[in-house]
Amino acid sequence: MKRLNWSPSALTVESLQWPWRHQHTLPVRVLAIWLVPGCGVEQDDPGITPDSLDPVGGSVRKHSRKYRGSAFQVGGEERSLQPGDLLVPMNPDLPLLLLRPEHVGSLVSSAFLALRPREGLALWTWGVLTSRTGREFRSHLAVGSVGRSTAKAALLALEIPVPPLAEVGVTDQRLLAIEYRPHRAEGEGGG
Repeated sequence: MKRLNWSPSALTVESLQWPWRHQHTLPVRVLAIWLVPGCGVEQDDPGITPDSLDPVGGSVRKHSRKYRGSAFQVGGEERSLQPGDLLVPMNPDLPLLLLRPEHVGSLVSSAFLALRPREGLALWTWGVLTSRTGREFRSHLAVGSVGRSTAKAALLALEIPVPPLAEVGVTDQRLLAIEYRPHRAEGEGGG
């Protein structure tokens, strides 16, 4: 059998299965556009980093003033992050952050994989990658990756289930209720 990729993470992910029946899967790179940072963060500028996220609910619990480096700006130009975009932390123990209108104006660390899901798929992609199975897949990808760029490339290649079009509206309402539940006021922190 001729294989293109013998990496342990790729082989492990291939052996895992999504728990849903009648699944149609597509790679994340087909369901979302990968965004690149367009600005920088100076010392003492508050920004959102993976450490800023609540590990249970995924909301932003504090802005970090320690991060320096390339970053994304939320809002403004079309190339900037926008509400509805997803931030995927490379630490699979953390949930994804679905950007909301209250994040406009924030600076975001380039440590996240920033995705702009195709029309109508933001909540679905958030839900699938934040689910227990999604975190398990992300964990296996992270273990077999040599660095952050390899983990991001592996995540973009990950095949995730896509819902039938007739069910998207019902699914979005349920996911919106789940995604909104853990949000509370954000705070600034020294971390």
